Amino acid sequence: LFCSLLVMIEGCDPREHPDVRQEQQKELLVYSGMTMIKPLLELAKIMEREHDCVVRVTYGGTGHLAKSVRVNQIGDIFFPGDSSFIQPLRQDGLVVDAVTVGVNQAALFVQRGNPLHITASLQELAEPGYHVVLGNEFSGAIGRETKNMLTAAGLYDEVIENVLYMATDSKGLAQAIRHQDADLVINWKAVAFLPENKYEMETLRLPETVAPKHPLQMALLSYSRHVDLARAFLALACSDRGQAIFQHYGFVDEL
Repeated sequence: LFCSLLVMIEGCDPREHPDVRQEQQKELLVYSGMTMIKPLLELAKIMEREHDCVVRVTYGGTGHLAKSVRVNQIGDIFFPGDSSFIQPLRQDGLVVDAVTVGVNQAALFVQRGNPLHITASLQELAEPGYHVVLGNEFSGAIGRETKNMLTAAGLYDEVIENVLYMATDSKGLAQAIRHQDADLVINWKAVAFLPENKYEMETLRLPETVAPKHPLQMALLSYSRHVDLARAFLALACSDRGQAIFQHYGFVDEL
């Protein structure tokens, strides 16, 4: 039976199966943080149309994605919610280049209309009368940023005692507000620009001294199989067209 199978395989005539010889489309694999998925998918459609390629996107909490980049060592572009995730990968030779495509900044989010009259202050997160949900520092970029902000303000331990639960990423934090689990969360301010969120929540902006602006960067991975195509994606993200898309979703601002 085994010998017969070999004969059958070797006897296939490519002319009878034209797809055998057809060259597959080149593929890009992009790892993206949850908050940036919508503008990234718009860029992916442009790339596929203009470069005759396939762009596959895997997304989730930035912390989990950074681990995938290290362990799997496949793919072309890493797009974290916080550029601080890129530096360790660069030091280990997994990132060869990075471009800045916008900014990310945290803010407080409350229910639409701010019915509890919460003020734009981190101290409010420690008030026991409020239902507070925060991001997990190990799974998402917003969780790491939240810990950094609260630690700098000397409020981390006090606020953690008041937290109802920890969300994995920015999507989970937005859901906590939309589902009315939380009165107050810290999330990336660009979340308010998403269609499913803009009429469901209110943004309380914090001063830059409390919530610093961070460059939003795309990184080229050292084991990319299609470096020229990946660089074309980075160039598109930095172009006027790309910047218009990021601006639409609230990521373009002055550093």
